[in-house]
Amino acid sequence: MATANGSAAAGARAGGPLSTYLRETSSPLGAAALTLPLLTFHGLGAILAPEVRNGADLVSIALAAAFSLADLHGALPWAVFYAAIALCQAAIVGWLASRGRLSTRWLLPFLLECSAYALACALLASMATRQVLETLSAGLAVAPVAGIPLASAAAAVRSDVGLVDAVLISFGAGFHEELVFRLGLLSGLGARLVGPDWRSRPLPLLGLLAFSSVVFSAAHHIVEPFSFTPFVFRCAMGALFGGLFLVRGFAAAAWTHALYDIWILVLRG
Repeated sequence: MATANGSAAAGARAGGPLSTYLRETSSPLGAAALTLPLLTFHGLGAILAPEVRNGADLVSIALAAAFSLADLHGALPWAVFYAAIALCQAAIVGWLASRGRLSTRWLLPFLLECSAYALACALLASMATRQVLETLSAGLAVAPVAGIPLASAAAAVRSDVGLVDAVLISFGAGFHEELVFRLGLLSGLGARLVGPDWRSRPLPLLGLLAFSSVVFSAAHHIVEPFSFTPFVFRCAMGALFGGLFLVRGFAAAAWTHALYDIWILVLRG
């Protein structure tokens, strides 16, 4: 009876299927497992098609510079780098699976959840951009904006990019940009400047979210000519990706980012 009561108490603490799903898909180890496809396929693209690169992918830019300084050329250094990370992530997948802490049955619901986030982010970012531009046009007494084009979160992508290349670019943007701007910049600055409780302090959190979103948007214009409307739109998208990162974790932000870019680059051309 004591064992049965203990099992019941443990089940109550664990929660139902929804609580388990939310917990497993937002944990750091769960994020490493769920983003393995993003990193693996983008890594293959970096090895097989190095000419296809997202201009805002600071990770790939830094790697290319580091390999060049170290006099490492060709596909081998890229293959070693991505293989090492993919093996680490695969080991995490195996470890979680062996302990029943991440079920494959969550993958499809998770992708559907992120697809819904991608569409919602596009709508909300468009509304926010329109509001900003209409407010500015009213204050400056200029003609109101006629329409808000949806901008890709990837930068400097060729107009004739093919289907496979577009998917590889989107996967890289989703993984690397969320790694740099949300996990690195947002979390890193929060922990460094505010302290371990930075997530629970509203004013510093809003400031960090705004700063990381502006930097995220500005990074796209390193290689892409500046245009105010895409800049505002990407600031809004960065804030939404950041909010999603805070609420649902890195994997949700990375997959939402990637699926949005696929929608823009592939489905909308």
